[in-house]
Amino acid sequence: MHVLLISDTHFPDRVTGISQLLRRVKEYEPELILHAGDLTDAEVMEELERIAPAVAVQGNMDEANGLELPVRKLFEIKGRKILLHHGRGVHPRGDLNTLVYMAEEAGADVIVTGHTHTPIFEKIGKITVINPGSPTVPRFSPKSFMVAEFGKIIEAKLIKL
Repeated sequence: MHVLLISDTHFPDRVTGISQLLRRVKEYEPELILHAGDLTDAEVMEELERIAPAVAVQGNMDEANGLELPVRKLFEIKGRKILLHHGRGVHPRGDLNTLVYMAEEAGADVIVTGHTHTPIFEKIGKITVINPGSPTVPRFSPKSFMVAEFGKIIEAKLIKL
């Protein structure tokens, strides 16, 4: 399944427009979009849902902006159990051991996370940790999102903006 992974869009609190980002997302013709939190406005989700079915979880900035989203979401794609979780409450921020533990506790073999604004695709033991970075306010990396294929093999391509 062709899945677009995105996080930390922070619209409109840190960026003024997302039309260019949405055009890039459309280019990849995703079958599903997973947003790992910090949308900060319902418009982001509405626009993503016009492109493909979309699932989002609450980031640390979402609740203050009135977005009621689940803190985490566990589901299955092509036999892979995936935990979607922003990563808030993980200390130190983005700690891989803590993220792996969260995935294991949830019975997932993949965790898609955000919060650090820095992309990562790493297999640690039996758990694959994926963070698509941020397409609007990255940290120590280019603006980005990821396109992934889930199946026997998990593949993800970093899309730099």
